[in-house]
Amino acid sequence: MGWEKQDWEEVEELVAEAAAVKEEEERGAVGAAGRGAANGSGEAAASNGRAPGRRGRASEPRAAGRRNGRPGRGAPRGRLTPRDLELVRFLGRVKLARAEQVSVRFSMARSKTYARLQVLAGEGLVALERRVPGPAVYYATRTGLAAAGLPLGEARVSLATLEHDLAVADAAAGLECAGERLYARTEREMRCDLRLEGDCAWRVAVRDTGQGRSGHHWPDLAAHRHRDKGWVAVEVELSQKRAERTRSILAGYRDHSASLLSAVLYLTPDRRSSERIERLAASEGLGQRGGAVFLTAALDEPPDYPALLAEIKTSFAARQDELERQEERREAHQRAETEREQRREAEFRARQEELGREEAAAREAQEREEARLPNRLRRAVRGY
Repeated sequence: MGWEKQDWEEVEELVAEAAAVKEEEERGAVGAAGRGAANGSGEAAASNGRAPGRRGRASEPRAAGRRNGRPGRGAPRGRLTPRDLELVRFLGRVKLARAEQVSVRFSMARSKTYARLQVLAGEGLVALERRVPGPAVYYATRTGLAAAGLPLGEARVSLATLEHDLAVADAAAGLECAGERLYARTEREMRCDLRLEGDCAWRVAVRDTGQGRSGHHWPDLAAHRHRDKGWVAVEVELSQKRAERTRSILAGYRDHSASLLSAVLYLTPDRRSSERIERLAASEGLGQRGGAVFLTAALDEPPDYPALLAEIKTSFAARQDELERQEERREAHQRAETEREQRREAEFRARQEELGREEAAAREAQEREEARLPNRLRRAVRGY
């Protein structure tokens, strides 16, 4: 993603402010340490017999501030970098994520990831929610979304959709880490594109024959490098939909022509679910008629996203070669038809010219015959 001049100026302001605050805190910490040593506070602390900090959960550092993860007084501060804003932007795009997924996306060590998230929480750009199953989840605050330049609303953590949201974040992190300059556009971004720019190229028209309704469907992710060179629709299918609903979505992808859809990738909980989706896709002709490539991957084992992207690239290239050959044959047939039509037109024009010459010759012969007759007989012939 390119950075505008205004973005760099905002980053420099944030960095300068953070550096100034950090310098103040360091001076205060030095003064407090000196006063504590003079008053014997070190011995008092040692006599307590307990190590500072919370017991347990050492693998997941707690961001300073209020219990819900919002920054408060005494929140840690550090030097912000453009990569920090990219991290905030990623959290805003995918709604929420765990530290492990952030670590995968930015290829950072787990300890460094926690440290950067703690700094961002201290700056009020990121918040975390602990009241969820498993490790805490992080999301971008309104301040963080504004700093990252995202016109999106702050995410709401819902236990009903938490598993799906985390699976989408995991897929986005894996795809962007696997593909060089690959961008995984989320449904939040796609809906924002429609609202602000009227861009509806990412959604597909569907008709649910089971309920007799027509509408549109958004993929969970749209992975692309350049939109004019194709994109991959990614569906995270953790719960089984009705067969009619799934068929309508697959048929929508089959008939989608608003932009170059290269492939459709379904991520399912297990291999059995993948086989069911494959059968439904085959019944709708998706991936079999020279259109988008269709693939599935089971999430019971971590997907090999580089291998999936390589397979999509190879399959799509082969499909494009076949389409180009078909187009060449069609153009050759069309050229032959055009040449035959041109020959027929040339023959028709030649015949018309020949008839015109014959008529002109006949008129000239008649005029010569009339010229030989006396005037009185000529007038009689003309009158007859």
